[in-house]
Amino acid sequence: FNPCIGYGNIETAYSRFIGSKQLNITGFDINQSTIETSFLNLLSHNLNNINLFKKDSFDDRDDDQANYDLALANIPINLKFKDHNLMRYGDWNWLKIMINKTSNIGQVASVFPIGPLFHTKFREYRKELISENNIRAIIGLPSQIQENTSIPASIILIDKSTKWSSIYFADFSSKMLKFNEEEFE
Repeated sequence: FNPCIGYGNIETAYSRFIGSKQLNITGFDINQSTIETSFLNLLSHNLNNINLFKKDSFDDRDDDQANYDLALANIPINLKFKDHNLMRYGDWNWLKIMINKTSNIGQVASVFPIGPLFHTKFREYRKELISENNIRAIIGLPSQIQENTSIPASIILIDKSTKWSSIYFADFSSKMLKFNEEEFE
């Protein structure tokens, strides 16, 4: 499940990583042309079980009652929310959706900005999330690793199948690796 599927690139990368084309992909996006591009991208990578919907993930009318085993996303960082309740949680809103949409044994992996992880404004939500003992790891990434933004990011991993007594932190923010094409062949 991806609440902000964009072009479906994280799904194609995941498919290559696990070596399987047998994925059930469900994704939302608010832009119809993005949905169409994502659909073509996923098909071009031989992924066939695709369910994409033009939908605002923050719409209160939740007609998608499914519980997913895995939620993957590269969230749109620093999206400007118009709704006051959504503004209050900022980028945490995406994580909340993914957690709520996964089953009791579900997992969440998301690219996430560093700011909300440490800003005092989000202390209460962090406490709530930590108290549930579902955060497995937070991996700090180098800045400028994402296209179109220099905002430092991380990968946050949540595993609802196990109660974790500690959170694994890895800081790769200064470990930018450079490769050329020959090294990938």
